[in-house]
Amino acid sequence: MRRQIFDISMHLTHWNSPEIQKHTVRILWMIPIFSLQSWLGLRFTGISTYLEWARDLYEAFVIQTFLYLLIELLGGKHTLERSVLPLSSLPSCLWI
Repeated sequence: MRRQIFDISMHLTHWNSPEIQKHTVRILWMIPIFSLQSWLGLRFTGISTYLEWARDLYEAFVIQTFLYLLIELLGGKHTLERSVLPLSSLPSCLWI
């Protein structure tokens, strides 16, 4: 977990490409949040159901963030739309 905190702090102090790094930082926070949720769930068993709900919510957020990260790495939304648009003009029987 120390490594993840170090990686997060390095991304935040060396903010070179914010469109990509903001998604990376959100994904890197997954390990400390899951670790904290696991520890709190063991320590306070009465609220473990709520903690699991919050963890699952953050996991869904990270999956969405990963999709946005892939879109950014592929050149952004408009570039991706332009590269896929010619495929939509083909008949659907020719799509791979």
